[in-house]
Amino acid sequence: KNRLMFDPEDLGFLTPLTVLDATFNNLRKLPASVGKLLNVTELQVNNNGLEKLPESVVKLVQLQKLNVHSNRLQALPAQISLLTHLTEITAQCNKISSLPSKGMGTLVRL
Repeated sequence: KNRLMFDPEDLGFLTPLTVLDATFNNLRKLPASVGKLLNVTELQVNNNGLEKLPESVVKLVQLQKLNVHSNRLQALPAQISLLTHLTEITAQCNKISSLPSKGMGTLVRL
């Protein structure tokens, strides 16, 4: 277990990053600047205390794997269908009761 804390301004400078693994860090939220990490193909933020993902996550157009299990999420971002490279979403052990109503059919790689 770590105690990683994000400084929203610093995260945007990690643009060459391809994998962001922040599991087991007691995070309550991700900064909106995560949307600046345009090269990220894998986002691992499971086993935290996340209640919401920032809408900027949908800017991660290269994202293939999204692991958000074991948090407190009530929903996935409304425009998650913009992430057309997604091959895997792991979201069990959250409070998600439904998927976004529009566009999920465009995620043909899941």
